[in-house]
Amino acid sequence: MYFQRQQRFGQRHMDGNQEIIQEVLDYLLWLQEPHESFSGMPVCPFVKGDFLTDNIKFSVYSKRHDKSLIEHIKEYEESGKRTGLIVQLDPIKKPMTRKVYQKYINNQMKENDLGHLKSLVFDPTEDFKVAGVDTRKMAPCVLLNITSREELGKAAKTLNETKWYDGFLLEDFKRLKPKTYKKKIKELNG
Repeated sequence: MYFQRQQRFGQRHMDGNQEIIQEVLDYLLWLQEPHESFSGMPVCPFVKGDFLTDNIKFSVYSKRHDKSLIEHIKEYEESGKRTGLIVQLDPIKKPMTRKVYQKYINNQMKENDLGHLKSLVFDPTEDFKVAGVDTRKMAPCVLLNITSREELGKAAKTLNETKWYDGFLLEDFKRLKPKTYKKKIKELNG
């Protein structure tokens, strides 16, 4: 069933982008594999569940296409799915950073009455490690993960109740600032 959903996604988006779609699917599979740096949990513990329940709205975005990024996000919102994954074929134009681009998208959503949503941007060109793992280098292109702020809060709470953060380094806690790990930051500071 899981692989059938993967095939359906691939068939829906094969408009000349077959290779990139397969690379996105490979990346999503990698994110689901248990990893020792995350206490034997997957890098992203939520991808598999959303895949299995058909709760991911996939779309492909490029500035060369007629549809704007906000239109893609609105389609995700209308889909009723828990997660939106927008495969962005265009790189983030330098000198803009991933962090600035993510903030820009989140501001655009607020301006379009979508402030209850949040975007997380995955840029494979960014030097981004968590628990010593390059979690984004394997992404074949920029990926925009869109979900509700409420779902992100639930996910954070779920992770806080596991050992997922146990392999994090001090700089990971400083950069990501998980709310309930202030105590862990104090411990790591000595």
